[in-house]
Parts: sequence; C-alpha cells; structure tokens
Amino acid sequence: MHHSPIAAIYRRHGNPVMEAVTTRFRTPIFHGRFRAENTRAILRALKDGFTVWYAPDQDFRRHHVFAPFMGVTATSLTATARIAKLSGAPVVPISAQTLTGVSGYEVTLLPHWRDFPAATTWPMRPASIKWTERLVRAAPEQYLWVHRRFKTRPKGEKKFY
Repeated sequence: MHHSPIAAIYRRHGNPVMEAVTTRFRTPIFHGRFRAENTRAILRALKDGFTVWYAPDQDFRRHHVFAPFMGVTATSLTATARIAKLSGAPVVPISAQTLTGVSGYEVTLLPHWRDFPAATTWPMRPASIKWTERLVRAAPEQYLWVHRRFKTRPKGEKKFY
C-alpha cells in the first residue's frame, strides 16, 4: 500500500467564521493547502511526493470552460489538465462519502485516467464530467450544493440563482 501526504487546493471563504471552521476540520487531513492560483506551489508539492486533491467542479469565475453538468451548462476548471500536463502526474478519480452519523468517510480511488489531458480543444474530458454526474446522482445529499455550481453563466444566459 502506498502512502503520501495529501495537499488540497482551495478558495478562501469570504466569511471568516466559515474559513475558521473549514481550516479546523481540514488541517488534520491535508498536510498542505494551496490557493488555486498558486500553480508553482502545487507543482512543487507534486514533485515532493504529495498527492494533490483538486475538485474541478468548483467555480472560481476564471480559468474555466463551459460544459453540460446535470443537464445545465456549468463551469469546469481547466487547472486539472494544466497541472497534469505540466507535472506529468496521473489524474486519479476519487469519491468520498460521509458515513452515517458523521463517523468518518468512505474514500474510493479508481485507476488513473489514461491519456489525460486528452488532445482536445477543451481540457476536461466529457467522461470526467459524466463520472462526477454519476457520483452526484448516486448520493445527491452528499454533494456540496452550497458552492452554487451554476453561478457563472455563459454570456447572454439568465442567472441561475
């Protein structure tokens, strides 16, 4: 079995109380936390043997492409492909489900996606978005809906929220 420290890419909460709560609960899990725009630190962590957790379904309002998600046009971050290309690191799909009674998590790692990023005009393969959709449909109550997945809209489209 292989063990490595885990680092996470995140966006700071605008609410200081939520930032403190998030930091308190995630610090014991993640041995490093990097702002999404700090590509050098992320690449250095990968080089140093860290596993880097990155959720491409977040909406940072930049560095994204639009793709269908759950039947609605949504953003997908491009950094997954950029980081994989620059570092040569494999992209490994992961899911984490909260166990009953908040007694822990069940974490599932799948084999890494081959040929990622694919040589396409957009950096998120449709298969990766469909995989995320399958996870959400299997346990919608586990998805972090509060991050407003559909807040950034293509030009001319009506606001979702």
